[in-house]
Amino acid sequence: MHAVDLIVIGYDLRKLEATCLKSIVYHTRYPYMLSYYDNYKDKYTLTQIWNKLIERSTCDYICLMNNDTEVTKGWLRKLVHTIENIPDCGFVGPSTNNCHSPQKTVPTPEAAAAQTNAIQKMEQPISGFCVLFKKSLWTELGGFDPRYRHYGQESDLIDRATKLGYYPYWRKDAFVWHVGEASVEKSGLDVRAAREEAKRLYWESRK
Repeated sequence: MHAVDLIVIGYDLRKLEATCLKSIVYHTRYPYMLSYYDNYKDKYTLTQIWNKLIERSTCDYICLMNNDTEVTKGWLRKLVHTIENIPDCGFVGPSTNNCHSPQKTVPTPEAAAAQTNAIQKMEQPISGFCVLFKKSLWTELGGFDPRYRHYGQESDLIDRATKLGYYPYWRKDAFVWHVGEASVEKSGLDVRAAREEAKRLYWESRK
């Protein structure tokens, strides 16, 4: 089995982050290492700190996780199983209660457990609140585009991967809770302006 580097970026949200990290320890049985970096004082952009941590990782798989998530039983094994057994799978994410993609339509662990067709190839990028991919693919793509700051970098990377024949998948029977935008509230980021900047960069790159 290949180890996974679970990367969580903190913003001094101690209660939420403790819940996130404890859930990983309690519910994760697949081999992993945990990389936690508190970015509250340094205030790197997500792109900067993700690229730094992924570059130094020695694991075959990278899983980026928001600090306001809470995992459930079997989540990582299911994600890794998907990417290992589907040749054109470049990225895979779980179901959740809160995100900006169809993944939120399976909003509870019970609904996830009831899924019969558990794996779905997506025609759009999956949400970045929890996403697993091979480090080798990230390297082949040249990492996250540093022009992106706090939003859009995952969508850009996934879109570039599809041009190489690697696609995003949704593992419907894996479930991760997600509060949503807790870090941006703590950092004081202008979410609307950040999203607009990301959209502009995304579409300008595809003209």
